[in-house]
Amino acid sequence: MKKSIIALTCLLATALTISAQDRDWENNHVLQINREPARACFIPYAQQKGDRQMSLNGIWKFRWTKTPDERIKDFWRTGYDCSSWDNLTVPANWEVNGYGTPIYASAGYTFKIDPPYVTKEPKKTYTAYEERNPTGQYKRTFTLPDDWKKGQTFLRFEGVMSAFYVWLNGRQVGYSQGSMESSEFNVTEYILPGKNDIAIEVYKYSDGSYLEDQDFWRFGGIHRDVTLYHTPDIRLRDFAIRTIPAGCSDYSEHSDYILQLNPQFSVYGHETGKGCSLVAILTDHEGQMIARDSTSVEEVLDLDHKAARMNLWYPQRGPRKFDRIAMTVKSPKEWTAETPYLYTLTLQLRDSLGNIHEQARQKVGFRHLRINSDGELLVNGKPIKIRGVNRHEHDPYTARVMTEERMLQDLRLMKEAHINAVRLAHYPNCPRWYELCDSIGMYLMDEADCETHGLRGTLTSTSDWNDAFMDRCIRMAERDKNHPSIIFWSLGNESGYGPNHAAMAGWLHEFDPTRFVHYEGAQGDPDPKTVDVISRFYPRVKQEYLNPGIPDGSDEERAENARWERLLEIAERTNDTRPVLTSEYAHCMGNALGNLKEYWDEIRSNKRMLGGFIWDWADQGLIDKDGHVLYGGDFGDQPNLKAFCLNGIVMSDRTLTPKYYEVQAIYGQGKHPLPQPLPYKPKKSKSKPLTPDLIQLVSNIRTQVFRAPTDNDKSFGNWLAKDWKNCGLDTLYLPVTTEQHDNELTFTFDIPEGLPELPRIGIVIELPRDYDLLTWYGRGPWDNYPDRKQSCPIGLWKSKVSEQYVHYPRPQDSGNHEDCTMVELKTKKGKTLRIEAVDQPFSFSALPYSAQYIASKTHDYELEDQGHTYLSIDCAVLGLGNSSCGPGVLKKYAIDKTKSHTLRIRLSDK
Repeated sequence: MKKSIIALTCLLATALTISAQDRDWENNHVLQINREPARACFIPYAQQKGDRQMSLNGIWKFRWTKTPDERIKDFWRTGYDCSSWDNLTVPANWEVNGYGTPIYASAGYTFKIDPPYVTKEPKKTYTAYEERNPTGQYKRTFTLPDDWKKGQTFLRFEGVMSAFYVWLNGRQVGYSQGSMESSEFNVTEYILPGKNDIAIEVYKYSDGSYLEDQDFWRFGGIHRDVTLYHTPDIRLRDFAIRTIPAGCSDYSEHSDYILQLNPQFSVYGHETGKGCSLVAILTDHEGQMIARDSTSVEEVLDLDHKAARMNLWYPQRGPRKFDRIAMTVKSPKEWTAETPYLYTLTLQLRDSLGNIHEQARQKVGFRHLRINSDGELLVNGKPIKIRGVNRHEHDPYTARVMTEERMLQDLRLMKEAHINAVRLAHYPNCPRWYELCDSIGMYLMDEADCETHGLRGTLTSTSDWNDAFMDRCIRMAERDKNHPSIIFWSLGNESGYGPNHAAMAGWLHEFDPTRFVHYEGAQGDPDPKTVDVISRFYPRVKQEYLNPGIPDGSDEERAENARWERLLEIAERTNDTRPVLTSEYAHCMGNALGNLKEYWDEIRSNKRMLGGFIWDWADQGLIDKDGHVLYGGDFGDQPNLKAFCLNGIVMSDRTLTPKYYEVQAIYGQGKHPLPQPLPYKPKKSKSKPLTPDLIQLVSNIRTQVFRAPTDNDKSFGNWLAKDWKNCGLDTLYLPVTTEQHDNELTFTFDIPEGLPELPRIGIVIELPRDYDLLTWYGRGPWDNYPDRKQSCPIGLWKSKVSEQYVHYPRPQDSGNHEDCTMVELKTKKGKTLRIEAVDQPFSFSALPYSAQYIASKTHDYELEDQGHTYLSIDCAVLGLGNSSCGPGVLKKYAIDKTKSHTLRIRLSDK
């Protein structure tokens, strides 16, 4: 009986162990198994870069299941026949390759919330009800190079969403989680000479997904590079570099610098590092040596833990000593976003005879950061303003997989728009991105992959989750620490604020005193000292906003506006001296970006105003095989937030928009020439009788107060578009008094009481579609609005009606032109309609669609030419504002409903 009880106990213990192992990805205390400590992103080499590495990118055998229970549990066995499986390229996201459903969620988990579990039963409407935790199984073989038999071999993953196991030759190597962090395993004991089998099992959701609730598509798969590399039994495991002005911590112009280097080594077998050294050689662009120094490997390893060494480098009291190597560099060329000069640091691991066993190479930018007593951020002693954007890693065809071509395209377009900074929203990016930003010149805010939006601040206030928060912070900073482009570490996004964030900030400050720490969620009165900059989302400017439904003269403000602070007011407070930054502002959803000028008038008016990052760079649309741009809900994905993923300055495929040119004009104030209009001499025309053709055209004139709602009109509170719909604005014709003197028409509009805020006041003329050739004198060449027109000078412009509509993926108003005094439409046969302003300029649009038709569609690909040209002439137009996420329209850009509005125009057909 006793033996039976013992046997049963052992059986239960084994079952529990297996169960726990199967659910490592639902245990927030299991962040990794057998994973190497985080380190800087470099691959060592022997004689030339790449000679000790092997890419495992390419074709893998692949099997996908909706749930972990459907997976083949022993697929990793050597000899398992997977020949019938599909082929899938690595890197790739599953959902854009036909495996599973893309799900777009702005905030909130797409599975049942019950931390740390991700497979509990959600609502039946959720995609995750069927696709409970999609699981991908990968297999392939590789052949080990003959010269890799001695030494150590490592397997490195740059990004897997969101947790995975790896096996080699039928043996489990380890486990890791965290979608945007690198994972590395020592596989020396698992590999064999010649042919090797590798198997990987990836889970879309894990307990780590609770820290990945960002505003983006939820994908799964191996989306970044997979690499094998080899080292000798003594290797350079890691290194950190700093550039410090010589003589003092402050910077003075033409300063000498000290290049500090802190290396770490690993030894295996009988290696001790005795007699070995690390030689550091710094060269310039021309290959000329600038500085050289070395350090003892044995001293750094300190395998016998000598007290004298520990007292020197890791004293009992006070901080560690960093600079194992310190090279003085006389007046180096300094790195900034505008002057991104890079030196090359070559590190050589040598034995006692001077033989090189291993090498590594790192680009070095000499730059120094400081915040002065005026609250200015100084780079090399000079204050900067952050002309920034937020950027998701997104490609409309490959999802999270970033090609070098796409990254270079983004950087080229950003530089041309005078963007000098990018917030990596909201996770560490592909390693190559940082190298490109170093070389091209871009300030970066590197952000930890921590967002718990759907749980607010619950997890940051729970000590049980501290290790998970710290893991992501440490892996980010360790990987990216040597890039001069990074000027801020960010603790993540929209996760509340608590002890876990304070712990992250404390670690970062001690780990890297050369950069500053940011986190928008760290707010208070004053903000916690754990952050070095005061940061806010979607602030207001210090001007009056439109407040429909609020009595005139009242101090009350609509909730949609009042929830956002005024950034300049924070900068004017005297209880703090830190720089003031908006980490997200000017939400660019659809036809947007109103009042960017007002933001930058304030930013440039106050030293403490550091600048901001526009939300965001590119739309997150997915393009299907028919070329259609799809958004949330188009795949049957639930829950979803529809078109809220379309927030870009540029389109998903990086097509430029009028928003882009407005950023270019305002960020590059005085630096970029505006488009040059055609030469034009206004004609002095006189009134004369209407011709029969004009009489026919005039008979088609009707009043118009409706526009197809923009995303900002729909907004958080949905008050503008909702009010328009409730009062039937799309079919409403304002009372109008019309006066005619020959070909001169005067329209006087009286606004009845009870109407909502109006999007426009004017007329629309329905013309035959062959009136396509367009000329106007006013603002151009692209569309503009009362609060977005700095990129559009007044002049003579030519276009076609067919080119006037901006094809936002969700149809909405576009094509407006401000401050116009003449518009002319022609047919190819020469028929003409010309409209001139008599006294005051007007606004106009000429589109192949009516406002009502545009508003009736949900996708751009549904729009069909209606066979007419719709010419709108307006005496008043509502601004765009920012309220798809942020404050609304400034009152000065709204239409005054308390007075009459007059439109006086002259028509001719020549």
